[in-house]
Amino acid sequence: MKENKKKNPFLAKIGLVMFTLGSVFAVAIIAVTVWANLEVFGFYHGFGSDGQIRSLSCPIFMTADEQVEFSARFHNPLDYEINPTIKTVISQGSIIFVDDEMETISIPPKQTIKKSWTLDSSQTVYGQFVFSRVILLNSYPLDDAEGACGVFVVDTDLVSGQNFLYISVGLIVVLMAGGILVWKRFDDRGYKANRNTRIALWMISVTIVVGLVAGLLHFWIISGLALIAGILLLLATATMRMTQLS
Repeated sequence: MKENKKKNPFLAKIGLVMFTLGSVFAVAIIAVTVWANLEVFGFYHGFGSDGQIRSLSCPIFMTADEQVEFSARFHNPLDYEINPTIKTVISQGSIIFVDDEMETISIPPKQTIKKSWTLDSSQTVYGQFVFSRVILLNSYPLDDAEGACGVFVVDTDLVSGQNFLYISVGLIVVLMAGGILVWKRFDDRGYKANRNTRIALWMISVTIVVGLVAGLLHFWIISGLALIAGILLLLATATMRMTQLS
């Protein structure tokens, strides 16, 4: 009798709704990171550099009235000083009109230096992104390299872009984890139905975690694959639920 009181199909459905809302929101965040990286791929591209600047660090979001920094680290593994040239290109409201600068830097032997640049909403392209590209030139005997990133502009002045990201990730975790806990606590279906739904929920959760982490680390190809997998898993799970209900 006590066990039956613990079960409540309505609350179990609320748990699944919470999980679904969190998953859909997560898919939207992942989609934004993939979208920004796809758009920036063609921005000022074509220098034919042999390498990638993997130390390039950019925010995911910024707000309309905010200034943010992006940066890159340049390492000299050699036993003598090198003087490469850094070309930075930043959008200026269009992918055609850009602000580009050339700077020669000195990197002492066996040392790393960090360079930073500022972005603001006046540089927004398509009303949604700020694009930037950093190109390392004349770095012989090191390979020339380049890297690019797109920052999504959020139309709000209530929080900073970084806090918007923190709040979004926190909300996703609360909705998804809380939804799973509520569903497990109150679901009254049989073992087989529970097992199928449990596997589906965990597969979606793992896919979304991979997509979010890859997006934050700017591994947009992995993030894009996780996005596709997440959408397909959500659709498959929704179909399974409708079949069970019918």
